[in-house]
Amino acid sequence: MDERKFNPFLFHFAKHLPEIRGRLGITQKDLAEKSGISKPTIVAIEGDPARLSRTHALALFFVVTTELAQKDAT
Repeated sequence: MDERKFNPFLFHFAKHLPEIRGRLGITQKDLAEKSGISKPTIVAIEGDPARLSRTHALALFFVVTTELAQKDAT
C-alpha cells in the first residue's frame, strides 16, 4: 500500500501541528528531538501537511500524547 496515499485525518493533524506545538509549549526543535524526526522534516510537514507519512504520524502522535499526559499529571 502506498504510504503517501491521502489520508484526511493525517492531513488535519499535520495542518494543526503548529497550533498543537504552541499549546504544548514545544518548539520544532523539541518536537524533532523527542520524535526522532529531523527538524527540516518537521518544517516540511508543517509547510505542506500532505507530506505527513504514517510512520512520522505515529512518532508525532506518541510525542503529543506523552506531552499531554505529562501536562495533565502536573
